[in-house]
Amino acid sequence: MPKSEIITLQLGNYANFVGSHFWNFQDELLGRSSSGEDSSAQQFNFDVLYRVGETAKGDPTYTPRTVVFDLKGSLGSLPCQDDPYSSSSSEFPPVVTWSGETATYVSEPVPKNSFLQALDAEAEESASPESSLAAQGPEDACQASGECGDDEVDLDEDDPMMEAAKGLEDSVEYWTDYLKAQLHIRSIYQLPGKWQDTAVFDGFGDGADVLASEDMREEALDRVRFFLEECDHLQGFHVLAEDQGGFGAVTSALLTHLRDDCPRLPVVLFSLRPPEVDAAFQADPAGEKRRWLSRGLAASSLTSVASVYVPVGSRSVASAFQPSLHIRAGCRFHTSSVYAAAIEGATTPYRLHPTPPEGAAESAQGRMSLDEYVQLLRCRGGAPLAALAASMPAAAVPQHAVDARMEQRGGPHAGASRGDCAGALSRSLVSLTDGVAACTSTPLVRIMSLRCQPSRFGPMKPLEGSQTANPEQWHFPSRISCGA
Repeated sequence: MPKSEIITLQLGNYANFVGSHFWNFQDELLGRSSSGEDSSAQQFNFDVLYRVGETAKGDPTYTPRTVVFDLKGSLGSLPCQDDPYSSSSSEFPPVVTWSGETATYVSEPVPKNSFLQALDAEAEESASPESSLAAQGPEDACQASGECGDDEVDLDEDDPMMEAAKGLEDSVEYWTDYLKAQLHIRSIYQLPGKWQDTAVFDGFGDGADVLASEDMREEALDRVRFFLEECDHLQGFHVLAEDQGGFGAVTSALLTHLRDDCPRLPVVLFSLRPPEVDAAFQADPAGEKRRWLSRGLAASSLTSVASVYVPVGSRSVASAFQPSLHIRAGCRFHTSSVYAAAIEGATTPYRLHPTPPEGAAESAQGRMSLDEYVQLLRCRGGAPLAALAASMPAAAVPQHAVDARMEQRGGPHAGASRGDCAGALSRSLVSLTDGVAACTSTPLVRIMSLRCQPSRFGPMKPLEGSQTANPEQWHFPSRISCGA
């Protein structure tokens, strides 16, 4: 059976903040699927988004099939070198056209934070012989240690990883500060001559000339072609783009040229708008006009090359989910996690196994290919526009209604009203697309109610005293509706 791969493209700093959370979700699901502790996680086909490779030493790797575009100086402690699995080198090639003296100025490398250090320590520990007890699985391990009771074992609050994750709340500066996934070296492309915090790149026109040079354009396209040529049966492209600034023009140029290589492949594009940028522009009337101009140019150019264009950005995202979740306004680490969770739920259908994998208890409901997903969203005259809404957590949905909706062949809850489930979900949905209400007359294309445990390291958490369900039973449904 073909693997049906998808290539993920991430363009822009905020898009990469969202992407880091998205890949952390995948990493958590992958771990739960591999350990067998979560049968629902086994319904995901991770080969859709991941690639199998190996290091120069022949060690196997499993890395995201993604290309990340950002400005220089945005990688934090993540090295950018020819070999991602070797130590960095401090030597520089000689300048053959210059015979005089040279001076080299090197900035201090960004140190790894405690969370990344804990990740490295965990990886070293898992590779050591002493980790054999943990490799037996959670049930066997606790039985061998004699510390198991009848109740399910909770996460260790004294776990160094958990303690380090708590420190991320106030320490995240780069999207690499909390990224768990190992990226392939061909996945990273920093725009030449464009530096973070120094280059003016907040307008659509600021990125118009980035890929105008044939050399730069081919270098960027070669990153994508590297993964494209590895695919046996490419479904299409899944794009996260911060398109209201210069990366809107970069995204448009990149997809235009990719259309020449792959004219029939679908492209699902999530346009990500940082809420704090909107707030800053509101205080500057001239900046507000430039922002709307950039948005208009981006929407006009990208809807012509994307199969589905989903604007994702809400000025009220920090307060929209209260009192269930504590989201800090202006904190990219927090707001990007909301968008990532919504995208994780909305993209579930084309990341599932078409048939039950070996050992899985049941098949996933609602699986479809990326092309079928696009056709479903373009149900109104082929319009490429869609809106996104989410409910986090959907604690108000009765469990019997969820079971009734998911059970297709009857069962103990077959007589329950499925309208109870849809109605409860609709009432709890929050729009993540500015200007579009969560409950509108537009047809409901899909409601995904993926039952999964939240990431151990995500910032979303219930407020103290809030009346929510047990976090272990949180649902993260997302709804995508067609454009008018």
